[in-house]
Amino acid sequence: MDKGWIFIGVLPLAGLLGFFLKQRFLVPGKPARDWYDARIAPWIKKGLAALFYLTIVVWIAVWAFASEEDRNRLSVEVKAFMKSIEFGDGKVPQPDPAGVKPRP
Repeated sequence: MDKGWIFIGVLPLAGLLGFFLKQRFLVPGKPARDWYDARIAPWIKKGLAALFYLTIVVWIAVWAFASEEDRNRLSVEVKAFMKSIEFGDGKVPQPDPAGVKPRP
């Protein structure tokens, strides 16, 4: 059974919840906003930069310690993915000779 309806139902609810929470807490002049500006905001830029650089270091380490075969596997996987998008199962579709009728 397909559960896609859950995503369709949860996404708008999450949007509404985010909107109401923003109106309740992050409007300038509210105590929660003042606390956020005093305690959290100064660290956001530094934290995001640290996360970015840490992610880069981890990916470089993974690449450096991977075997040559594993390093090339990503390009093979990307090519297979692109073929699956273009042709469904990765095979080039061939026309059915019995289904082709010449024009009169």
